Amino acid sequence: MKKELRIRNDFFDQDCINWILSQPNGSLYILLYLHLCCLSLHDNEAAIPYNVQWIQAHTPVSIDDNVIDSGIQLLIKAGLLEVNDASLVLPSSNSVVVRRAI
Repeated sequence: MKKELRIRNDFFDQDCINWILSQPNGSLYILLYLHLCCLSLHDNEAAIPYNVQWIQAHTPVSIDDNVIDSGIQLLIKAGLLEVNDASLVLPSSNSVVVRRAI
C-alpha cells in the first residue's frame, strides 16, 4: 500500500513552524521535521527510532548530531513530535501534516 504525506498550504503560516524558523538552525529543523514525516510513512505505526545516529544515517542531508538532537527537542517542545518508549511519533492531532494511504 502506498502512502502519501500532505502538507497544508498554510504550513509556513503555522505559529509552531514560524517559531521554529525563528530559532538558530530553524530551517534545518524544519527540513529534519519534514524528513522525519516522510520516514514515518515506512512504518504502520508511524514511529521512528529515537536514535540520533539512526536518524542521521537515514537523512539525505548531512546534519550534525547536535543539530539533530537539539532539533528533535525543539520539535517535541513545539508539539510536532512526541516520545513514546524509545520512538518518536508524529501526534495524530497534528494539523500541520497529514499521512494517509492511497
